[in-house]
Amino acid sequence: MGSKSTSRSAAVDVWGPGGGTTVLLCHGAGLSRTMWTPLREYLPAPVRTIAPDLPGHGARADRTFELAEAADVVLEDLTSRADGDAVVVGHSLGGYVALELARRAPERVSSLVLSGASAEYRGALAIKTRLASPLLRLGGSIEPVDGYFRRRTERRLRALDLSDETVDEILAGGVSLGAWGAGGRALIGYPSHEAVADLERPVVLVNGSEDELNVEPAAWLANEHAHVRAETIDGAGHAVPLERPRAFAEAVRSAIGERP
Repeated sequence: MGSKSTSRSAAVDVWGPGGGTTVLLCHGAGLSRTMWTPLREYLPAPVRTIAPDLPGHGARADRTFELAEAADVVLEDLTSRADGDAVVVGHSLGGYVALELARRAPERVSSLVLSGASAEYRGALAIKTRLASPLLRLGGSIEPVDGYFRRRTERRLRALDLSDETVDEILAGGVSLGAWGAGGRALIGYPSHEAVADLERPVVLVNGSEDELNVEPAAWLANEHAHVRAETIDGAGHAVPLERPRAFAEAVRSAIGERP
């Protein structure tokens, strides 16, 4: 779709021409809007993408992350930059934000593509997350710990099939251990499966075959609900949009084709 941004503000990037299909991109925990850099080149030319920073991340790092507020923030980002509905795409934490946005404003959502966001944070997962979240947030406030997290994230990104320029752009948006912890805390008890069931929109659940947390619940949701489809990307883990951007873009393309 080209590499030139049509609009770039402190917290929101807009790429591509107006007048076509709008795709809203909600990034995962601990990263920022720039995590979508690898995806852009694989989307069709008429698509316009809007990629905001979630509260607590990137240029909005000074804001506290709460799921409801995050959905309101990205809805305002969408409303102020595009008319009509959009294909809403979310990875991990951003997937739950996308889902909550669809619950609050279904008229603005034509379809959903959710990656790494099929599990529900209840039971054992909720307990594990409740214990880990304060430790991650504490670690994020300690520079040597947060610095280690940033360096480890960089090593993992550079090990992927991404150019150095792309990785540099992703890292420039910000990497935060504390934001990761805050995001997990906000998902505890969120009724995501109920939210998926209640939607009257196509939902595509895209997960890597090695993402043990999300593959099984995605298959269950697809089996239970006719409007839900599960796709598994072989050889990928949790970060499908970064590990397999071309394959992930195909899932987004299919969602664009399913727009009513």
